[in-house]
Amino acid sequence: MTSTIAKDLRTHLRNSIEMSKESQKQVAAKLGISSSYLSKFLNGKDVSFWIVHKIINHIDKENEIELILNYFKEGISSKNIPAALEYCYSKQLYDYTSVLAQEYKNKRNSKTQELCSLYSLMLESRFIFESNTFLDNLRNFKNNTFLETKIMVKVLQVYYYYLNGHYDLTIYTIDQINDLLFQVNDPFLKMAYGARVDEIQVNIYLKQKTELIQSRKIANRILDRNFSTAHNITAYHILGLSYFPESYEQSISYYLKCIELYSKFPDRQAEILENKEEISFLQKYWNKNIHDEFAVSEFSMLLKHDGDLSKYYKDERYHKYALLFDGIKESSSEKLLLSHHYFSKSKDYFRASFPKNELNRIGFRYTL
Repeated sequence: MTSTIAKDLRTHLRNSIEMSKESQKQVAAKLGISSSYLSKFLNGKDVSFWIVHKIINHIDKENEIELILNYFKEGISSKNIPAALEYCYSKQLYDYTSVLAQEYKNKRNSKTQELCSLYSLMLESRFIFESNTFLDNLRNFKNNTFLETKIMVKVLQVYYYYLNGHYDLTIYTIDQINDLLFQVNDPFLKMAYGARVDEIQVNIYLKQKTELIQSRKIANRILDRNFSTAHNITAYHILGLSYFPESYEQSISYYLKCIELYSKFPDRQAEILENKEEISFLQKYWNKNIHDEFAVSEFSMLLKHDGDLSKYYKDERYHKYALLFDGIKESSSEKLLLSHHYFSKSKDYFRASFPKNELNRIGFRYTL
């Protein structure tokens, strides 16, 4: 983006419309707003953030984040603070989220103060959402009176419940959030909160509830919404996993899309390696040669060279897969049963279906 664009957001947008050979009236019609409303924004008037977000996404999505940050730097009205905080946090602009939270925390607006304090807590706790300390701090917001704070508190409770394996409480709280979403009038916030809920639901419907159709439906809804790269990564990973026992080609194609998105973040190398290792499991499961680029750990190297996996039978991370692959190789019902047990013990019931399918294949009849 050039310095001229960076200095004058609205001039850039007007020039972009002219270069597209569309009239402002045509652009407004595509956006579903009146041409006068679009003109109002382009001429410097304050409008709701969801309109700004919609305009920028239509005219210059490639530079969306930089353009919206320029818009924020002009000053944010109190009505747009909830959307601004959620936008920056969801786009992983944590430094800017912190700046906003600190800048507007002391404004004479109780709703703004409450939300800014909550986002500050989120920033301080984003690596420990599963801790009891975080839940204790969250209780400080239990008497909130504003809809946006109520929803975000419940969203954070969902993270805590899910990360601690309390799946019934997770689903119950998600139902409460969905009831509250009917009261949200701001289209951007409704979309953003819905994206957060879907990120958790898509995992539960696949891994814990083993409802393939519903999990894929939610994953595709996430991709259609295209709210953030982080949410798209989740969707591609879930789709890749969902096709693991069904279609090698579809499964690996989604995993590769997931890795491609992760590669845009220099600090996400660990997640890239995890997904590459999962592809090595996929290739082994489908009797494919494991490619060198996916043999990223000692365990996946042993898989590649058909090595001895027995030393991993008591390894907390790999024992499920070690027993699965040796159980398949040896047609061992005992090892497949153990693999099924360990997957089920971790409440990953979808992956527990892998050894169960193999037990059926070798003719083992047992009610699991």
